[in-house]
Amino acid sequence: MISMSQGQRKMISNLSKFDATVLSHGEQTKDIFAKQCLITFKHPVPLDLQAFCVTLKETKLNEEVMQGDHLYLNDEMYEITSVGAHVMHSLETYGHASIYFDAREEALLPGCIHVRGVLDKDIILETIAIK
Repeated sequence: MISMSQGQRKMISNLSKFDATVLSHGEQTKDIFAKQCLITFKHPVPLDLQAFCVTLKETKLNEEVMQGDHLYLNDEMYEITSVGAHVMHSLETYGHASIYFDAREEALLPGCIHVRGVLDKDIILETIAIK
């Protein structure tokens, strides 16, 4: 995980492959974060998943997400180590991804993104981007 200055964020802000604004956190997201996982869905989220998800208000997918890209949670950067075969469809259609902070080099499931780094279970997400 690498912190970026505001100036560095502005320089790369227009290069995003994926951008999202966070609407809310489910009441059990801290438990999921503690397991080094982040689950996103674009609003409206199915009722049975709301408690575990970060709900996204706005999403924009511009380009294919690939291994070697970087995930930004607010101003924290994580290297993407693998991307499942269905990530693009899931992000575009549902704003959905299951992101694992385990540096796995081969995706566990077709809708998963794996990154290098540690997720702070107390993080309050405002923005998510992939560049």
